[in-house]
Amino acid sequence: QYPSIVALAQSIRFGSDLYYGQWFTNDPGICDSDPVVGGFENINGVPTILPVTEVKALQVGWKYIDGVLGQEVLDDGTIVEQGLVCNASLDKIKGKSVAFTSATSTSGAVYPQLQLLNLGIDIENDINYEYLGSHDSTVAAVYDGTFDIGLSYGDARRTLRKDKTDVGTKLIVFNITPDIPNDVITANGSLPQSLLDAMYAAIETYLGTEEGELVLDEIYGWTDIRPAVESDFDVVREAVKKLGISQ
Repeated sequence: QYPSIVALAQSIRFGSDLYYGQWFTNDPGICDSDPVVGGFENINGVPTILPVTEVKALQVGWKYIDGVLGQEVLDDGTIVEQGLVCNASLDKIKGKSVAFTSATSTSGAVYPQLQLLNLGIDIENDINYEYLGSHDSTVAAVYDGTFDIGLSYGDARRTLRKDKTDVGTKLIVFNITPDIPNDVITANGSLPQSLLDAMYAAIETYLGTEEGELVLDEIYGWTDIRPAVESDFDVVREAVKKLGISQ
């Protein structure tokens, strides 16, 4: 649709250029296993619960202090509760209300809906859903009970942690999508290469500052960038095509 647009940079989150969409709920009754403090990774294509120290996405309730992962404590001394995870089949979402982010969000709708399609779950008839427009909105909507289940990138529960320090225990992550290439920064490819290079360098330099890392981590969870490779996103294009998304 926009042939002149090129992927300029791909984001890195704590050393990884991949991420996933997470399914979360306010109902522990969905869980097939007891909720525990931890995180998910795809191991040989299988969503697997691991200790927080072994997952790439920074989990709610945790913070790097001098390079060491530890308990997050807010400036006023309030402890942020460490996020819970459990195992649950996606069949459990039938009949539930589900908050997606936007129809074109890879982690907040495209990959999750492709999972449901592959499982024979009809989103039009088997669930009640709405698109809320953003990851922090789905987290807030499930937290306040407006929806049973939400989708976001992992771990977007962190977006609510300063206002609701119990978000990690009230919202339980119970499944994840297959791995997705991290989000990108795009630009008009008809611009001079020198300008594109300067844009990349400016972002990279800003991320290298303490302020830049704090700001972009808070907004997007970015900790670094690398040059984007177009072929890395073929899997995303295939998913969008299979779902019939045109924009």
